[in-house]
Amino acid sequence: MLCLLLTLNESLFAFPCAQVVRIVPKIQLRPIPHAPSYIAGLLHYRGGAVPVVDLCALTIGRPASNLLSSRIILMNYKTENERAQLLGVLAESVMETVTLDPAKLSPATVRVEGVSFLGSMISTDKGLIQLIDPEKLFSDSVREQLFPAALSPA
Repeated sequence: MLCLLLTLNESLFAFPCAQVVRIVPKIQLRPIPHAPSYIAGLLHYRGGAVPVVDLCALTIGRPASNLLSSRIILMNYKTENERAQLLGVLAESVMETVTLDPAKLSPATVRVEGVSFLGSMISTDKGLIQLIDPEKLFSDSVREQLFPAALSPA
């Protein structure tokens, strides 16, 4: 399984590449007044506005640092009604792609309430890597904030 490797607070995490559309440099985003701190803003992409979520703010409560390795990962995100929406995830340090053997993945040993998006783990020569399940990144209320139009019938 091809995955995008990134660091978060010096720990290794990976997103499955199957949902990744594009990786772009961290650029200036349009702020959203009164938005929660984990919503970094809107990215103007191919004539549309894409919501961007700061992965650091969402998971560890601090904004992503401005590093040369900071990137916005554009991915297809399925909403409640199974519509694919474009979502940007701001990652502090995107490193490389790696191939992980699904047979060697083991379930996370600890489950923490509110972080159901942290999935299986694998031990590699790079260290312990934990998968992030993009479909479980957000609670229903956050999903409604990010994709209000997706909730209305087609």
